[in-house]
Amino acid sequence: MTPQPWSEEYRWAQYARTLVEVEITPGHWIHLNGPEAIDEWPWSLPVHIVTAWNPGADFRSDDENREQQRALIRELEEMGLTWLPAHGSGFDVDHGEESVAIFDLGRDAAVALARRWSQDAVFELEADTMWLVFCIDDRVVELPRRHD
Repeated sequence: MTPQPWSEEYRWAQYARTLVEVEITPGHWIHLNGPEAIDEWPWSLPVHIVTAWNPGADFRSDDENREQQRALIRELEEMGLTWLPAHGSGFDVDHGEESVAIFDLGRDAAVALARRWSQDAVFELEADTMWLVFCIDDRVVELPRRHD
């Protein structure tokens, strides 16, 4: 049976197919995973991708989402965390979300942050691996960072 669009099962499958980009300098975006991912991983620590867009399955307007994203960024700055603008988009759906790539936050803290923003999942990336960490039930799915 095929999962129904935006059912929980469908959402989980889409998270696993998300492509993540990071703006490393103004106007210069790099792919962190997927078929166009950078070859050489430039960081020594894991990178966590978090967003404030569309909590759960609650789709909001772009203006509402951007307002929430700005609030998330203010929180990161108040915490003194290092971050870069990021963007996550699906392979086969016309949907993307502004995000942040956080460089000095462990997995547990990244999940706690995402939970405060009512998010379903966090992406954790390292040189060879991407982990999809679910905030709802702490499930972790390991995926290759570079793939077709």
